[in-house]
Formats: sequence, C-alpha cells, structure tokens
Amino acid sequence: MLSKFAREIARSCGPAVRITQRVESKLWVRKYCIPASASKANEEVVFRSPYTDVDIPNVSLIKYLRDKTKLHDDRIALVCGENGEELRYGEMWRRVDNVASALARLGVQRNTTVALVAPNCPELVVSFFATISTGAVATTVNCLATPAEMARQLENSDTAVVVFHPAMAGVVQQAVGRLQQQKQGSVRALICTHALPEKQPGLLYLPDLYGDDGSALPSTASIIPSEDLVVLPYSSGTTGLPKGVMLTHSNIIANLQQLTHHEVMDVNPDGDVLFGVLPMFHIYGMVACLFMSVSMSCKVVTFTKFDPQLYVQSLVKYQPTILHTVPPILGFLAQTPEVRPEFLQTVRLLVCGAAPVGEALARCITHKFGSLFKFQEGYGMTEMSPVSHVSAKAGYVPGSCGVPVPNTAAKIVHVKTGVALAAGEGEGELLIKGPQVMKGYLKNEVATAETIDSDGWLHTGDVAKVDSDGNFYIVDRLKELIKVKGFQVAPAELEDLLRGFVGVADVAVVGVPDDKLGERPRAYVVKHPNNSVTEAALEQFVASKVSVHKRLTGGVVFVDAIPKNSTGKIMRKELREMAAKEASAAA
Repeated sequence: MLSKFAREIARSCGPAVRITQRVESKLWVRKYCIPASASKANEEVVFRSPYTDVDIPNVSLIKYLRDKTKLHDDRIALVCGENGEELRYGEMWRRVDNVASALARLGVQRNTTVALVAPNCPELVVSFFATISTGAVATTVNCLATPAEMARQLENSDTAVVVFHPAMAGVVQQAVGRLQQQKQGSVRALICTHALPEKQPGLLYLPDLYGDDGSALPSTASIIPSEDLVVLPYSSGTTGLPKGVMLTHSNIIANLQQLTHHEVMDVNPDGDVLFGVLPMFHIYGMVACLFMSVSMSCKVVTFTKFDPQLYVQSLVKYQPTILHTVPPILGFLAQTPEVRPEFLQTVRLLVCGAAPVGEALARCITHKFGSLFKFQEGYGMTEMSPVSHVSAKAGYVPGSCGVPVPNTAAKIVHVKTGVALAAGEGEGELLIKGPQVMKGYLKNEVATAETIDSDGWLHTGDVAKVDSDGNFYIVDRLKELIKVKGFQVAPAELEDLLRGFVGVADVAVVGVPDDKLGERPRAYVVKHPNNSVTEAALEQFVASKVSVHKRLTGGVVFVDAIPKNSTGKIMRKELREMAAKEASAAA
C-alpha cells in the first residue's frame, strides 16, 4: 500500500506548463545585456540568449519528426503504461500513414481542424500525428472539460472531426449534441480511439482505420511552415475566456530546436526513456513529453492518469532516463517512502514545471537523491510553444526560471513607467520575442493586439526580475488568471456564471495559495438584501457547470462590497490580502 501522501498526490496532480534552469557564466549580463545608453534615453535594456542561435528547418512538423526518427524503425516508440503494449517507430509511422489516408477520405486536409479528446495513450499519439500528416490542425481538448466548455471550443475552432477515447464518449456526444441542437459548429465525423463491444451506428473506430491502404495520404508539400497552423490549444492568455492559440509548424519546430540545443541539454544518441504522464492535451505534455521525445527517437511510456502505485512500479520496470514532473509529483518523489533512491538510478535529467519549485522542496530532493541526476526548472506559456527560459548545464538556481533559450530575447518593463529595467533595477512585466511566439489568437484580433505589441514583443503578464548573474525570476502575476494544478482558471468566467445565480448582487473571484494545487478559486460574494443564498448552494451550482479544476475549492466568502477602483475595476490585490489575513488568523 502506498502512503496517504501518495494517494493525495494522485488526486491533486495535474499537468504543467513551466519548466526551469540556469546560466553558465557570471559574465553573461555584461555580454548579453544591451544596457540603456545615457545619450539615448529611449534605448531599451534587452536580455538576449547566451546560447548560439539554432537553425529552424523550413519544413512541416511531421516531416521534421519523421526525419529525426528515420534510422530508428526498430526502436520502441510507445509503451502503454497500463497494459504494457509496445509500438515501434516503424509500425507507428505505418499506422499514422493509414489513419491519415482514412482521414483524407473524410475530407480532412490542409487547414481542416480535428479535435483530439483523449488521455495519454498510444492511440492518441497515432491520431495526433495522422491529423497533422494531412496538413490539418489539431486542437487538443482538456479531458476535464464539461459538455458546454467542449462545445464552445469545437464551435470556435470550426472542428470537422472529433477523435475521442471511450472514457470521453459521454461528454463528447453531449457537446456535439448541443451544437447540432443549436445548429452550430461543423462536426461531421466522430472517431473512437478503441473498438467498443457494441458498435454504434455512424461512429468510426481507429483500429478499423489502420486497415486503410494509405493510398489517399496527401502530400504536405504545400504547407507554409511559418504561416500554417499545426496545433490549436486553448488558453486564457493574460485574461478572459479561453482562446485558441495559433501555433505554426515553425513555432513548434523552433522550440524543439531551442530545447535540444547542445548547450541546453545532452541528447542521448542511444535514445532516452521518458514517462508520458503529463497530459498531452496540455502544451507542456504535448511539446516537451511528446514532440521532443519523438524528435530524439525516445521511448515514451504513456499513462492515462497519475496512479502512484503504477508510477512506482513503472520506475522499476522501465528505468526512465528523463522525468518530466510538476510540483505535486516532485513532492511525491521526495516524500513518499515507497520511492527509493535506487528506483531513480537510471534518471539523468529531472525537469519540473507548472509552478516554482521553492527552496524547501528542492532541498528535499537533494537530501533524498543527492547528485543522482541533473535537476532543471524553467518558464513558458502556451503562447510561446511553450518555453522561453531554461537553465544551462551549469546547475539549478532555486527560484530561478533560467535564461532565454536560443534565438530569444527578453526584457523587463516597469509596470507603471514602461521603462525597460536592467539587472538588479527591480521588478517589471516580462516581455518575450522569439520564433516560438504564437501567430496570435484565433478570431480574436483585439486579444492578439493586447498580448503582442506592434514591435513583436509578447507581454506575458508575469512580473519578473533579473539578478547579477543573469538568472530570471518570476515573482508575481499581473494577469488575473488562477493556476490550479497547472490549469488556467479565468476569474471572469466564474464571475459571469455566479452573477447569473439568483441572490448574487456582485462577485469577484481570486486564487488563494495552496501547497498541493498551487491555488484554489475563492469567490467573494455580495448578496442581494434579504436573500438566503448559502455558500454551499453557490459551490454546488458552480461545480455543476464547470470542470473540476474550476470549482470553488477555496470557498465562498460573503462580503458587504467588492473593492473596486474609480473606474470600476476589481481590486483583486485587496481580496488576496484579505485571504492572506484570514489564513493567518486561522493558523
């Protein structure tokens, strides 16, 4: 039996989007920081990557990945962690070709959108690569999405075909049914990743598509890598409701080239073994755990969810060499007695993302595992494909998200004055420029313009600083998003929902800190006079309408008024300070 802590991690663990790391030389700032000039008051301080630039091949993503694996047909590509079934690269690509041909017969082609709704499994990977082999765009859907949330994404992305896992059948059919009832959307085919005991009329099955002869496989020669989209994940960005993040072939390839730069990481020519436990519908699991592993011809052991007992058994059985984690998994490794140091003897690199690790947890890892492996942390977001900062080989600096990856520039702008700050001059918003920055938000020019300025700088909404050694630190967030287990929760979405509840006069939602989840959403509510609405009623109402990670697990607090400034904007900082005082008083 695993410990109670392990069982808690199984419930609370979620995906991630940050990863973290450091700089090799203290001369980096002097060499790569362009200082403000006394004679040119408007000249900005820009921090450039300390690494040499990488080339970005002008090819489609699928060609890029296939070229990387062309000599390794006999290597194991995928292993299902639940049943142990293996798929070698040669067979994987044959299945991809056959499914791509079958999709083409359904009218899937360049610029068509295919939605993928499945937990991590070999079938998801085959479907993913088959989709982009046709030149189509893959939009990945959160497996925790409600029918309403899924329907919104399917409609907004103009999805034509939905590929789904049997576990997601109910929510997919409800979402598609909503669209059909409202006469919206363009879904014309549903494909289940696994054969079902009883076939349903009108439903296609992935195993049947493996039998296609591949003759309809289209050429991707017409793809324009820098313009054509390849994936369309959804993110709330710096604020607001989820938006389609338009990532091109070149965006993804650029980030893969940046992350596998010889000065950033050592690529094992014999192939590494990775655990694909971070959800591949999420940008971190998608790029770092799937695309990057295939680009290095690695073996990936997929898990549909984080199961502590299976995870420990798999450490012994598969002997991974690279582990991608999030803070809850890292805490599990550090604090669970069942995870013995010898189980990680083969690990050469452990990467953590989604939130800063913190010095205490880093010390726990070092105390338990010593110098068994290199530990890394970093920074990124969906809009950057996803990584902009990663540490160098020199070592880990607790709390730092490293330095800009190759071909990338960063600057820190004072929040009030807009002046770019040099190292040690204080905190400001982090801005990023590089080939991995998204093309924009789908059908949302206003949000795109608010995020990427006229000079091409992406405004992250995060407050950062740089130390004298050139290490970047994320210290706060300008954006109002709440991060629950690495998932983004938009306060505006929950506030809009709560305002529709009878008895709610006004509301504001903020995130309150939580050791396991990162943050928990909490609603501060003003009731209409003489109304008997209760905290429990509001919590249950929200829980019935949204995904699990969006529920009001931080509670509901009734207040006389929501603090706002003169323009009516909610002063969330005051609410967070109120929450901190409440937590302190309760301690």
